[in-house]
Amino acid sequence: MRGGVRPILIWLAILFSSATLNAIWTGDLVQIGMFVIALGTVGSLVIGVIVANPDALRRGEPGPRGPEVVVRRSFAAFFLALGFAVFVFGWTFGRFPLLVGGGMMIAGIGRLVGEWRAQRQAVRAR
Repeated sequence: MRGGVRPILIWLAILFSSATLNAIWTGDLVQIGMFVIALGTVGSLVIGVIVANPDALRRGEPGPRGPEVVVRRSFAAFFLALGFAVFVFGWTFGRFPLLVGGGMMIAGIGRLVGEWRAQRQAVRAR
């Protein structure tokens, strides 16, 4: 993906200018601290995207890539997300949904690992 880091860089610039104006205008340490945490988070995201994909700063079409396997539906991802929702519900309303949601998440993660292994084997087989 070329140019994929540009929207995040724009967001970082907007945050930086907002933080600077907020520091000049209010001088409130709590607000400045929150902006510093936000700048650090978005800045680390930018660095992570650039490290993961060096073409993220280049313009133009992406270069040729190897074969890819595109998964259309993943029951495991749905089961993991549903388990997370039940887990959060249980965190608020009781122990039983908390345990059921945790079990669903563990099962979803286990099935996702199986899907990722099968995907890698399919790519190697090509």
